[in-house]
Order: sequence, then C-alpha cells, then structure tokens
Amino acid sequence: MGEESFSLAGNPLYTITGPHRYGNVSAKVSGMKSKLLKERDYIDLASVKNVEAVAEMLLRMDSYKKQLEAAFQHGKPTSEAIEEAANKRLSEVVEKLKLHFKGKDAELYKLFIKRYDILSAKVFFGELIKGRKPEEICPKMVCGTLNKEDWLEIVKSEAPLKAFMRKVFGNSGSNEAGKVSKLDVDMKTLNADNFVKLAEALDTLYLEELKDKAARSKAFQLLLYEADIQRLLLVVKMQSNNAKPDEFKEALDEIKAGLLSKRAFIQAFKDKKRLKELLKLFGIEGKAGENEGQENMAELYHKIKRQVAKQNKHTYSMTYFSIDRTLTFLLLLEEEIKNIKRIVVAKQLGMSKEDVLKSIVV
Repeated sequence: MGEESFSLAGNPLYTITGPHRYGNVSAKVSGMKSKLLKERDYIDLASVKNVEAVAEMLLRMDSYKKQLEAAFQHGKPTSEAIEEAANKRLSEVVEKLKLHFKGKDAELYKLFIKRYDILSAKVFFGELIKGRKPEEICPKMVCGTLNKEDWLEIVKSEAPLKAFMRKVFGNSGSNEAGKVSKLDVDMKTLNADNFVKLAEALDTLYLEELKDKAARSKAFQLLLYEADIQRLLLVVKMQSNNAKPDEFKEALDEIKAGLLSKRAFIQAFKDKKRLKELLKLFGIEGKAGENEGQENMAELYHKIKRQVAKQNKHTYSMTYFSIDRTLTFLLLLEEEIKNIKRIVVAKQLGMSKEDVLKSIVV
C-alpha cells in the first residue's frame, strides 16, 4: 500500500542505545509494570456483584490502596472515589517518571504527557457545562505537564481557555491553535456547541504536534494509529450501508486524522480489497472485505483496540533501552485505568461477568 505499508502487527524497533542512559528508568518502569493488573485480577473484578465489591478488591492492592483510602476520606460515593483514585495514581506515576529525562528525551516525554493536559481540559470545560464547580472537577483530571497549581491558576483566570492554551501550547501559530483562540471560551460563554468545537480543535492540534515527532517514537505512532481507528470504523460502516462516495468524504473530514493519509481511507471505501489490507494493518485478518461490515461496530472497535494493545505490549517488551519503554508503559497503565472505569460502569448497569470481560481491553 505504498506509504501506508507500516503495520502494527510487527515492525522493526529502534536501535538500542547505551544502558547508562535508560538503565535506571527502565528498571523503575519494570517494577511498576509488575504491579499492573493481571488477567486473573480482571476475572476476579468482573465476578464481583457490585461497585462496592470492586472497591474492596482495589483496597487490597498496593497500587490503589492509598489513593482510594484518601478518596473515601473526602466522602466520595464509591464510583467517584474509584475514578479519583485511578486518576491520582496515573498523575503520580507521570510526575515520578518526569524526573528521569533530560534534553531531547525530556522534550519527547513532555510532548507525550501533554495528552493528559488535553484530556483534562476536555473534562474541565465539559464539566463546567454541567454546572460543576472547579473544586469538584479537579479529582477527575490527570496531571500532565500542568500540575495542581497550574490548574488553579487557570481556574481563577478570567479566560480559562486562553490561560490553558498559553501554558500548554505557548505561542503556537498553527491553524488549529487559531481556531481555539477564536472560540474565546470562558466561564460565561461556554456551551455545548463550542465545547464540541473546542474538543475537536484541541485533539487536532495535539495530533499535529505528534506527527512532527512520529519518527522519533514508536509510542507516538501508536497514538496516531489509535486516532485512525475511528476513520477505519467509518469506512466499514458506510461501505456496509452503501453510502455514496461524496457522503463518505464529507463524513471522513469530520474525524481527526492520525498517521494514515486520507487517501488510504478513500481507497478502502471504494475497494473491499483495500479495506481488507487496511484492516490487516490493525491485525484484523480474515474475510474483512466481505463480513466485517456486518459485524457489530462496538465489537469491531474492541477487536482493533485489543490488537493495538497487543502491539503496545510488544513494543514495551522490545525497547528496554529507549524512552519508548516508559511511554508504552504509560499506555499500558492508561488502559488498566480505563478498564477499571469500564468495570465500574458495567457493574452499575448490572452486566454479566462475560459481558464485562468483553468490554475490557487486555
């Protein structure tokens, strides 16, 4: 497929650099990795009756005990306490690992964790729409390049969005940065319409920065491929619905781009053989061109996400002396936290053990 020939299913990784540069942080990360939840833990969590039982299990784990106890001391409902504890754990790990990088590696690490600032900004402005107070929102946020003091300064600003953009993106001259500044979102003008535009512009702005550095980090490439999942699902859905090419192109333009070109998705929409090749990039084999369009979209999404997670684990295992060792570990930790939140929601909905296990990504 020419320029689209990169595959998540097994690519050569970086040349190993000197142990003196990454030995310390790699050893620390390996210790943290050993504390991630195992398959048995997920089965046990999926088997309990309710959210309270999930919390009881997490309180027995060193990774979440301290954070969860602190959340309960604040009088939080169980589901909110679990979310706060999970976010706090990620924030703490991000901050600890930040100390291990200097120079160009520090720049790459800062760019990677900027995604947590973007995520937190979307949470912050989204919750404001619901009428939540800033002090109620902070526990839902993950600290990246910004710490608590930075967020407090942003919250107190007359124009929080402008303050956020200045701290995270500086004087970026990109088109997307211009779009964000023109939204002029502040405490008084925030609404559902400009929030959607804000979220899209922030995502696109961050992806632009990742693309500029994609060749320097396998983890960046994985993030960009994740962004392409939505475009891939759109191809499958609209092809199976016999949509017209113009309708597809219009819908494609509404989804943020990742690493693959727009042309790759247009070709896949027109030609089932090219769609099959594109699905193969994400580890989906078989009669994709004939049958994947009939598959439940949620199931296909989880199937692709699991393949991306599998590649992430592979990258982690093959990059001991590289910054990607740390970045891919953070992706593994992120997925664990997402899985815990998925389990909490599933228990609130009364889902069966089997359905809970289908919903998580391991």
